[in-house]
Amino acid sequence: MKISQKLISGILGMVTLSGTIGAISAHQQLNIAKYLAQQEAEEVAGLLGYFVSHELQYHEMRSPDKMLAQLQEHVQSLHKQRQRDLEIVDRNKIILADVAAEDIGTQLNHDLNNEVGKTIGDGIPRTYVETSPEYPQGIQLIAVAFKTNKGETIGAVILEYTPLYKAALATAHKNILVTSVISLGCSILALAVGYLLSRSISKPIKQLQQAVVNLAGGKLDTRVSIRSQDEIGELATSFNKMADDLQHSRDELVNANEQLREEITERQQAEAELQLALKDLQKTQIQLIQSEKMSSLGQLV
Repeated sequence: MKISQKLISGILGMVTLSGTIGAISAHQQLNIAKYLAQQEAEEVAGLLGYFVSHELQYHEMRSPDKMLAQLQEHVQSLHKQRQRDLEIVDRNKIILADVAAEDIGTQLNHDLNNEVGKTIGDGIPRTYVETSPEYPQGIQLIAVAFKTNKGETIGAVILEYTPLYKAALATAHKNILVTSVISLGCSILALAVGYLLSRSISKPIKQLQQAVVNLAGGKLDTRVSIRSQDEIGELATSFNKMADDLQHSRDELVNANEQLREEITERQQAEAELQLALKDLQKTQIQLIQSEKMSSLGQLV
């Protein structure tokens, strides 16, 4: 795998990891938003439960009808102000006060898994979703038990917290969107920087690679024009110095060969002249011998 591919792969891995962490973070933000909405609703329902408990414990001072009418009045008032569904039931899940006045005196039955009954039994707040013709998309409800001063559970408050739930989720989604946009922008920037970085590394390396091929092919005048102040720049400087040394060595070798060739030529010329002189000497010697022979014959005659 090439260096540029390794760099891009590494950056893609980091971007993928960042996206995974972002997805986990988004999931956690949604869970936190739901938890905060439930905590807020539980606190409000708890305060209402405390008020209802106080009213029920001291109802002897007033007639039951008057006490229940006052509870119903508070429920209706809260519904008008907050546009939330609210129900108050006793320990047997009999509705004492409700936004829908016609349901008063009936047993609550829209908690399909008996969440309200379980809350009355163990005192642990529970949330559930009610789906009905009036609420086809469902509404978020929380059931909180209320107790007497002696700690005895005597009923529960069922409070709708859909607006709070939706507001918390909307804020979380907005934060997730902003975070996602920033993360996406950073990822694109990282990819762009990675691409430019890989180009800045791979391009001079390719130049060096081609220069090495040319140098190995005998082109000793090959040089690279890389001026970066990093390891690649140092490598390019070393390559150019090596090429200079090789070219200088070749030039010296060529000059030495030329000098040797000239010396050989001079010696060959000297040997040729010496051979000619030797032949002339031999010819002269032969002539002298013949002359002496002729002179000797003349004396004999």
